[in-house]
Amino acid sequence: MEFKIIIKNNIMRTKEGQDRHDHKVIDDVKKLLNDGWFIWADLPGYSKPPQIGGYTPDIYAQKNIREVVIEVETIDSRDEEHSIMQAAMFKYWEKISPNRKFIQQII
Repeated sequence: MEFKIIIKNNIMRTKEGQDRHDHKVIDDVKKLLNDGWFIWADLPGYSKPPQIGGYTPDIYAQKNIREVVIEVETIDSRDEEHSIMQAAMFKYWEKISPNRKFIQQII
């Protein structure tokens, strides 16, 4: 059996893991759009999210004064140093304002 490894943003995933990741991000984007959020997503066809402490989240969303960052990790990527450091930065970003929320999803 051959496994293809995809490296994106310094994260290694299998092709299957990357596909699951991208589908989950798309599902989350659709839900947020239906709920009236303005969306930036790290996917083709979307405006790229702003970097936070040097890291680009999968989704950055704004609604009124609220901000949400969503980061989707797969089992392949959740324990990588990049993922751990990125989550720590997004948690710090969240603590700066009561109007911010960081959501990490492991799929």
